[in-house]
Amino acid sequence: MALTNNVSRTSRNGLITFGFDQGAAGSDDIVTAPTGTAKIVVVGFYLTSDVAGTLQIKDGTTVIGGTIQMGATGAYAWQGTLNDPWVELTAATKLAITSATCKISGFFIYRIVPE
Repeated sequence: MALTNNVSRTSRNGLITFGFDQGAAGSDDIVTAPTGTAKIVVVGFYLTSDVAGTLQIKDGTTVIGGTIQMGATGAYAWQGTLNDPWVELTAATKLAITSATCKISGFFIYRIVPE
């Protein structure tokens, strides 16, 4: 699939906010895998869907936390902190999503940290 309306912004503390609209239901890479032993640390996110469907957030190809039921008018969100992030991915692994039936829009807040 293809992401559209991609916007990325980096803050002074190294957090990156990446906003996107999913062009169609399916699988998309949100953040490419860092090199070496670096890791993606997801601090927060806000995700909405255009119609009811399901969403999976993935550490590479491994689903994090199971399949999420997305309502037509609902959202799925988490806001952590630098010291208490949502999840730290496996080293050198991408952050991805897979949706079924619905298209996902929203943003992820993350940083890349060395091992």
